[in-house]
Amino acid sequence: NASLLETNALYLHWEDCSKNLQQWDQLKQVASDTNQKDALLTSAWHLNERDDLKARSVEIASRASALGKVGYTHILAEQFDKANKVCHKMFANFMGNWTGLPRLPGVHHVPLLVSLNSALDMTDMIKYSSSISNKDFNIIQKEATMQFGSWAYRRPNDWDSLEEWAEVLHRRKGFLSTYMSELRRQTNNPNKLQPIHRIAQSEIFLCTVKFSQSARLQNNLAPALRILKALDEQSSLPIKLLVLREKLECCESMPSTYQTGIDLIKKMDMTNIGPARQ
Repeated sequence: NASLLETNALYLHWEDCSKNLQQWDQLKQVASDTNQKDALLTSAWHLNERDDLKARSVEIASRASALGKVGYTHILAEQFDKANKVCHKMFANFMGNWTGLPRLPGVHHVPLLVSLNSALDMTDMIKYSSSISNKDFNIIQKEATMQFGSWAYRRPNDWDSLEEWAEVLHRRKGFLSTYMSELRRQTNNPNKLQPIHRIAQSEIFLCTVKFSQSARLQNNLAPALRILKALDEQSSLPIKLLVLREKLECCESMPSTYQTGIDLIKKMDMTNIGPARQ
């Protein structure tokens, strides 16, 4: 017998909690039951359901909030002209709305800055992916190093929502996949691609660790540990040590998991680690 106002308020807070806890399956289920198109698009995005993502993007393509995901689907489909038009629309929306806001930056500026970061990521990927066939491979490698290196300077802040962190990480993983597919068409020597892939993958790994760290600092410890699971199989020693350190930080925040932290240290192979790091 709850009022419509109360029901809507409960749903909005539940949706925020699902996003912060990274519970995309649950978000999809409730959004489907209540026909919340924005939430359905968000869940399809994070669950990497590409066909559903494309369909949902078409449904709400005119909304400014959906433009980033619409452009992403075009890039995955290697429709760079369409993606470029979406980017121009995002930049126009940014400029049009930014000039109407107070000069002192505040909470109202954040969604526009998030949108701008998305547009910049897409612009980079369109620029580099669409022109690979016309360039020498040494130039491609140099540009790729600059591009993927710049990602480190455009990560979200520790206080940004976990939804924003998840969106940036998911978007960049998709872009990397598309970019490497384009490169493979241009060379018969896979070894030439390894340096580029290593640089990009390193930033993906570091962004994942920072994502987990941000979740921990916001006291979302369960999502923080879940995020790190994606890096459990990594062979790189520096990444292993970063992941272990972050897991221990999470365990230290929960007295009930102190023993888990001790077990993690015992399981870690220390044979290749110097005394100082040990």
